[in-house]
Amino acid sequence: MSYQPSEAEIQAVTKLEATRRYRYFLAKVADWQEVWSLHGENGWSLLGSDDDARLFPVWPAKAYAESYLEEGEAEGHPQEIDCEAWRMTWLPGLSQDRIALAIFPIYHGSGVNAVVVEADRFAQDLADACKPYEESE
Repeated sequence: MSYQPSEAEIQAVTKLEATRRYRYFLAKVADWQEVWSLHGENGWSLLGSDDDARLFPVWPAKAYAESYLEEGEAEGHPQEIDCEAWRMTWLPGLSQDRIALAIFPIYHGSGVNAVVVEADRFAQDLADACKPYEESE
């Protein structure tokens, strides 16, 4: 079963500053073992940045990706990525392709607000967030 935040939680979390949303993202992915992004007719959606970097947007739950779609001009539909595949295949591939992650992007003012992190750094942060769960097994 996927994580389903309440409407009140969605409203509260989307008002958090980007670094707090990053910590929330890590905690939810560690808890629920799922990552969500946007997939459309032409494949997975990428965001651009001011310095022309390619960014792969991700959220910890389908509801947050849906909220992002409702707020702006992005296209596609939310698609789940299995956490094991995310850690073992996706992150190394994104790193190799030099695609950074846009963690929990939201529309803010006239632009998008997210923590931008390299895939290698994110992989370490996620491993650290998952350690308590792995140690208890």
